[in-house]
Amino acid sequence: MVTASPRKIILVDDDLISLMMLESILKQEGYEVTKASDGEQALEKIHEKTAQYFDALVTDYLMPNMNGLDLMTKVREIDTALSIIMITSDSERETLSASLRGGVLDFLEKPVARAQVCNAVVRAVAKTAEMREMQGAQKRLTTVESIQDRLAPALTDNAGKVLRCALRTRSFPIFEAGGDFLSVGNQRDGAVHLVLGDVSGHGLLEGFIAAYFQGMVKGMQALGATPDQIAQECNRFLLKDWMSGDTTGKALPASLSALFVDLDLDTGKLEVLNCGCPAVTLYEPGKPLRKLAPHGCPLGWFDDFMPGKDLLEVSADGCVVVWSDGLPDYAASLGVHPESLAAHILLAPEGQPLALLAEKPAPDDVMVSCLCWKAADAPVCGEAKNGEKRVEKSLPIFCEAVPGDIGEKVDALQEELNRNLVLALEGIAPDTVDVLCLCAREAVINAAAHGCGGRADLKADLLVEYHACPEPLVRVIVDDPGLGYQHRPPQEPQDLLTGEGHVSLGLTVIRSLAQSVRECRNGARLEMDFLLEGKRFEK
Repeated sequence: MVTASPRKIILVDDDLISLMMLESILKQEGYEVTKASDGEQALEKIHEKTAQYFDALVTDYLMPNMNGLDLMTKVREIDTALSIIMITSDSERETLSASLRGGVLDFLEKPVARAQVCNAVVRAVAKTAEMREMQGAQKRLTTVESIQDRLAPALTDNAGKVLRCALRTRSFPIFEAGGDFLSVGNQRDGAVHLVLGDVSGHGLLEGFIAAYFQGMVKGMQALGATPDQIAQECNRFLLKDWMSGDTTGKALPASLSALFVDLDLDTGKLEVLNCGCPAVTLYEPGKPLRKLAPHGCPLGWFDDFMPGKDLLEVSADGCVVVWSDGLPDYAASLGVHPESLAAHILLAPEGQPLALLAEKPAPDDVMVSCLCWKAADAPVCGEAKNGEKRVEKSLPIFCEAVPGDIGEKVDALQEELNRNLVLALEGIAPDTVDVLCLCAREAVINAAAHGCGGRADLKADLLVEYHACPEPLVRVIVDDPGLGYQHRPPQEPQDLLTGEGHVSLGLTVIRSLAQSVRECRNGARLEMDFLLEGKRFEK
């Protein structure tokens, strides 16, 4: 029996006896019932009430003027969450498929038994409540996103000049909203200031709290506060003011992981301050990846907090990739490097859901952001929507320090590279992956054997990069600590078994498969380019 907050049901049937019978059954179960003798009268009664007044609609199919399916179509225009139960006779079975396609929750045949209709109405009321909660959550999520969008990045300096850099950020909360946010403060001439924040926990509450802290950080940035000052104030606020202002007695998220990245494009200085986030990945094309400021505790833990810090000069072209702790956890569950997963996310089409998340949900909120910059005189490809010169992406996909004694373990390395490539570059042709991995394998074998001399304490760097400009390609770089060839490797087939024979065989394979090959330092460094084809990589 329904005993509290009576649910409201609207019954529609041109058969007066059936209508009265159903009304009696549902009233005995505690429901509040409104009757209508046809579809038009039902629509009038729905319009008379406030929005979302009814919890379920029970209608006969065969009625004059407007049948049950037509009524369902009209009701859907008014209330998309209202559950509908359709009642038909045995001769109307052919309407079943159309009813279900239209969104009918239950399909009952006459004569309807008491238990049958009661069970159907219970399910319908519960489904309506569920759908309305989802719609309400979506509206609340839109509100949170709107708040965060108003505080979103705008890469211009104080004079309104667009800076020669590009920022791409994507966020995927596991529930309605999440605690991750990114803030870009007011830029002085030639400088960019980013703050990535991660409120402990995930959900709608954390989304609002994240928006609050995002506004707090942005306000302090506007006043010219340094990263150290912002971090200290947020830490003090969490320890002193946050919980003292709570009168509800409910536990609220009380810690904030924050990552501050300051880039001065004029001086080439990069400063990183890390309070509990994963280390920043610095990528400069052609160089091994560097992890910056890998230490530091979240804000709100201790009075005397010790953030991780790094201050360095960067090259004219490069990027920093930052992410919340949900990304490395997700990458580990997928068996790939965080850089590969970050590339997959950053290269995915704008405005579309991430198919990967549907196939295997992430264990935590995921946010990743990439700030790319170019030299002032660097060539550009095309223009952005606002007419400004566009900074094309170059992203790291895979980086590994390979020991000289890798030996048979090179097979596992090749499989690992294959797995990361397929994930990072969704849509890459299988043949391209096979060729690329084979060439990387041959280059690694040569570097380990000759550049590292087979020694475990010497390592060769394997770096795989994605470049969007001037045409989409993958670049594989293998760089060993050796001196390279003491003489040019043999070029004739009969010479492959002498001297540098294995090296020459490997290079012969690579030269025949890669679009271009560059040897540096007498072959101690090898750069191989592989063009990407298909609609996924069209410019």
